[in-house]
Amino acid sequence: MSGVELSPGVIVDPERAEAYVMSPDGNIVSIGLDQGLEVWRTDKAAKPLLLSGDLLLGQVERTEIDGTLRIASLKTREQGALASESVVPLPAGVTPIIEQRANRAFIVKAQPLDGDAAVSWEFLERRLTGLPPGPMEVLPGEEPSGPLPSAAPPVLESMAPAGLGIVQRGAVRLSPSDGTVTPMMETQMEAVPGAVPSAGIAPGTESARDAHLPNIPEPQFQSADGRHILHSERVADDTEWDRYLWRIFEESTQQQIGEFRYHSSFSPFIIVGNRAVVMSQPYERRIGGELVGEPRQIRSFNLNTGSQIWRQPVRETTNANPPPP
Repeated sequence: MSGVELSPGVIVDPERAEAYVMSPDGNIVSIGLDQGLEVWRTDKAAKPLLLSGDLLLGQVERTEIDGTLRIASLKTREQGALASESVVPLPAGVTPIIEQRANRAFIVKAQPLDGDAAVSWEFLERRLTGLPPGPMEVLPGEEPSGPLPSAAPPVLESMAPAGLGIVQRGAVRLSPSDGTVTPMMETQMEAVPGAVPSAGIAPGTESARDAHLPNIPEPQFQSADGRHILHSERVADDTEWDRYLWRIFEESTQQQIGEFRYHSSFSPFIIVGNRAVVMSQPYERRIGGELVGEPRQIRSFNLNTGSQIWRQPVRETTNANPPPP
């Protein structure tokens, strides 16, 4: 059985009751879902993409840019030991960044394919516009103190006038066991209007998947693996933070298996045993006279008692700050 993607950067293995998480320190960490304890961690990759059997595919974060995307295959039963590393060639100008920015994003997705993996990538970039820089003032006989203003990247300059951006896409077939890469499609490119589109969605804010089963009250939302249904109901006013009651039902029997309180009506979740594992987005709230913030994280609740058991921070990859001039 393959793992379940709870959110970009968080893969859950229900059979082994483990989660593979993109850690804030740039590693991948394996977490036991019972108590939230670390099982292993590795710096061989930064972002988990797909679990296939006992092998976890992860995107490698690299400081040097050499026109390639690197995908590591990790042995989950051997403390994340490296099984293979695949090298995926990229077109000129495509940068395989993990952290999304205001003007560019690189998104990698992987799906199982007959024992291998279909790995697709998408690079989105738009031109930043503003007032043109004035002439650089240099006294006679002096050299410029810094680089001359650079033009837009060649692909953007030729394809995307100001206000437009470009999208480039590609896909390969990858063998996790030996790292073999086979092209599945030629690179596609198109101009798009406006800001960076779909890849700019913050991880974990995926739309809820509605369900409509007759014996469960509305609204209904499916779990990440489709095996359970959430009905959330507001039971308190704004003076209480956890103002929603989450009731969890088995999809097959439509019987309630537990409940707990939460601060929003929906967030991506999965049920493993008597644990609910929930993707929680970063937030700030005022407690007394103090503003308290929480990072992006996964949180676990006991369905029998309704209490939170543990939480684990997840790396935030959406950077809304503009790039340096």
